[in-house]
Amino acid sequence: MKRKIFLTVLFMMSLVTISLPWFGGNHIETVYGWVLLDNPIALTCIVLAFFGIWTDYGKNSEIIGSIGMIGIIAMQIYEFLTWHIISLSGHFDLGLSIDLCYPEFYFSLGCVFVTYVVFKYIYKKINLTQSNYVV
Repeated sequence: MKRKIFLTVLFMMSLVTISLPWFGGNHIETVYGWVLLDNPIALTCIVLAFFGIWTDYGKNSEIIGSIGMIGIIAMQIYEFLTWHIISLSGHFDLGLSIDLCYPEFYFSLGCVFVTYVVFKYIYKKINLTQSNYVV
C-alpha cells in the first residue's frame, strides 16, 4: 500500500508540471501544458496509469500502467512536434518547435519519464519478491 501511495504522489507531482508554460516566445502567446488535456488519448493514458498503479492484477497491472505512462510521454512529444501547426506556422517545423520550447516542457517530460522508471523498478521489485515465495 505504501508503494501505491508513493507512486500516486510521484505521478501526481509529475502531472502538476502540465500547469507550467511549455511553448511560446517573442510576440507569441504562451501555451501551457494544459493543452495536453485536450487530447483524449492523453486523458485515457492518465486513467490507465492510475489504473495500473492501483489494481492488483500482477503483471497485467504493470503492463497497463506502463502503457499509460509511455502514452503520456508519447503525447507530450506529439504536442511538442505539432502545437504550432494550427495557430502559428501551418506546417510541421522541428526547428520552430525547438526554438519556441520553454525548459519547463523538458522538465515535465523528464518528470514523467522518472515516474515511469520508478514505476518499473517498483514493479520489478514486487515481482521478484513474489517469485521468491512460489514453491
